[in-house]
Amino acid sequence: MISKKGSMSGRRGSGAAAGGWKGSACAALLVAVGSVQAAETRIVEEIVVTAQKRSESLQEVPVAVTALTEQSLKDMGAVAFMDYARFLPSLSMLTRGDGNSTMQVRGISPPGFGTQATTAVYFDETPVGSQFGQPDVPVVDIERVELLRGPQGTLYGEGSIGGTLRIISNKPDVDAFTLSASGEGSRTASGDVNYAGSGVINIPITDKVAFRASASYREMGGWIDSAGRRVVPPEVAGRFALSNLDDINSRRIYGGRAALRFLPTERLTIDLATMYTVIDSDDVDVDINVASNLSPGFQPNVTLAGKYKSDFAVKNWRDDEFMDTSLTIIYDLDWAEITSATAFFKRDLDENAEQPGFAFFDDANSWSIYLQKDEYISHETRIASQSDSKLQWIAGVFYRDRDVEAFSDFYTTYIYDMVGDGLYFGNPIPALPNQLQLLSIFTLPSETTFEHIAGFGSLTYSITEQLDVTVGLRYFKEKQTSDAQSRIMNFAAIPGLVEDAVDNGTPLVPIFTPGTRNNFDTDDDGYTPRFNVTYRVSDDWMVYGTVAKGFRAGGVNRNPATNRVTGEPLPDRQGFGSDSIWNYEIGSKNTLLENRLVLNTAIYFIEWEDIQVPGVIDGVQQRWVTNAGKAESKGAELEFVSSVTDRLSLSGSVSYTDAALSEAAIGQPSGTKLPQVADWKYALAAQYEFPLPNGLSARLRADYSFMDEQPQLLSRTSPMNDSYELVNLKAVIQDEEWTVELFVDNATNEYASLGIDSGYLGNYRNRPRTAGLRVSANLR
Repeated sequence: MISKKGSMSGRRGSGAAAGGWKGSACAALLVAVGSVQAAETRIVEEIVVTAQKRSESLQEVPVAVTALTEQSLKDMGAVAFMDYARFLPSLSMLTRGDGNSTMQVRGISPPGFGTQATTAVYFDETPVGSQFGQPDVPVVDIERVELLRGPQGTLYGEGSIGGTLRIISNKPDVDAFTLSASGEGSRTASGDVNYAGSGVINIPITDKVAFRASASYREMGGWIDSAGRRVVPPEVAGRFALSNLDDINSRRIYGGRAALRFLPTERLTIDLATMYTVIDSDDVDVDINVASNLSPGFQPNVTLAGKYKSDFAVKNWRDDEFMDTSLTIIYDLDWAEITSATAFFKRDLDENAEQPGFAFFDDANSWSIYLQKDEYISHETRIASQSDSKLQWIAGVFYRDRDVEAFSDFYTTYIYDMVGDGLYFGNPIPALPNQLQLLSIFTLPSETTFEHIAGFGSLTYSITEQLDVTVGLRYFKEKQTSDAQSRIMNFAAIPGLVEDAVDNGTPLVPIFTPGTRNNFDTDDDGYTPRFNVTYRVSDDWMVYGTVAKGFRAGGVNRNPATNRVTGEPLPDRQGFGSDSIWNYEIGSKNTLLENRLVLNTAIYFIEWEDIQVPGVIDGVQQRWVTNAGKAESKGAELEFVSSVTDRLSLSGSVSYTDAALSEAAIGQPSGTKLPQVADWKYALAAQYEFPLPNGLSARLRADYSFMDEQPQLLSRTSPMNDSYELVNLKAVIQDEEWTVELFVDNATNEYASLGIDSGYLGNYRNRPRTAGLRVSANLR
């Protein structure tokens, strides 16, 4: 953020917002900024973050942190994760739509199916991460987003081996009544209309109690059309049937948050809050326009459909519903602060995914239903010093009890006579009559419980006024218990039923036989130390060095490996072990040109061992996980924010990541690139403000981002996501109460691939050019 008056608080400078740019553009910008006259008064505003679980100026935190303030998020027009993720350095992602993205920081990608995420996600004090796509919290009434890059195992625990994303909400205010609202409408090129609305209210009930609530609704029109060549009739497909053929991938995102703050005394703060979000997607953002998106085990029986065209046989819906209820109690002891944070998190997923071209069924349409219920209770109690002494410290305990219930059901239709010359899980496939019918051929219910407990602490000692040394350590134990029992259609028992069906005209009733059962327990424990040395060269220049360990617990294979031809289980593949990384990092934080430029840099080297990777049978990657190989990731990051003139501000970042196997794994040699990791990522935002008559002001903004190409599989021959560039434009007129914005997202109408899914045989696409109008009002 840019401030027009005042000075930077704290002796060590200000905080930086995120953005990005690269190479020669960086040098040119710095020359331009350096030529600004120091006499001008506009400066970069300080940002206070809680990355180390205490309030500090961003420029005083010896961690690579990008912080996006509420105003920064509004300036960029962010409404969802993807809108601001492109401004976060060293963050790559595989995106399957709202609420269904996996992210990786500094090249630490999760290449194994069913593994826990490598980047932790927190909403306030609640960890809300998942291996089935990160929950997408709407950007409504959000105070700040922080991305901590590198392992955060000491303060945030397992799962933070690549980094931690923190989403921090605005809290109730006992001092003022406020009411605001926003509405917008837009149109997507080659697609449908979109509209959205949101509102926020803050009510001081007494001088010690306040209530705050927010609500939002977004209707996002689709832009993918069905070619209509393989559609299964509604009388067969039922609720799987496509309801229309145009703009099939529309969705609705709605929810809200309510919070109550109670201040019984000057020392005690009690916050009770609940957040609820629903993402209801009619279909996926996939077109079938690339012939090479085929993995072993699939075959190309789908005719290429074309740009923004699908060839789906059925609807691929996804319903994502999550809720977080939390109680946070903070007590100020003067010399220290005690925080108790308890939360209940619940997430329900209901997803249908087409699986065209399975090798067993040459002329069939196949799809699978996946249901998941994820519930857990978490609690953390910590105490942190808050004095001016040379020794600063923090200590705490963490506990989480989690239960995940999941159910998969694989369906197929058969249309033509099948030749009974194959095997399916060891059972012969008979010839079936010439008819169209829906069959459930494989089910897999499972339940997995996780019990996790940890203790952590960190000590920082100021040896001199300039030199600090920090030592941190976390120890944790986790136990997982899983019970899964697959059921497989017994094709050998069908011929008699087929004859009876032909004679009597009755539908077939599948007969199931028990498949593989996995009743398995795992126990994991580990230490995650952190060492840091910080040196303040001056009040405006700080350098630091960090060595830190990240740890991710092992797990249970919900569907353990079996021989796909004989059906014989592989009992030694029921579970997989932990993996860990060591991160070596040097960074610098600089406030220059009399607080008109903030420039932060970091370089790092990461070693990753016992990587959780897909298992392999006969050279084919399977949907179970094992441990294999080692990897290295090395890179550099630079980000800046500047006040070039009293009216013009620039912000940007550039990051480079080189992540590859350093030891062979699953048949792939050393040097194989890690999946879903872009080598280069950069962005640049420019904003120009100027006054208008009658107390109005105007703002013009343009931002640009670039994402390099990314391999989608851990394979030398992996299909690639091509690089892409996005440009957004905005013009704003406002006064103290009203704001009117004209915006164009994806102004160049970039046709980008955000991910390749071999199950759909297609590419996840970004939204085409979208232009619209947004009106906001501060009513009180």
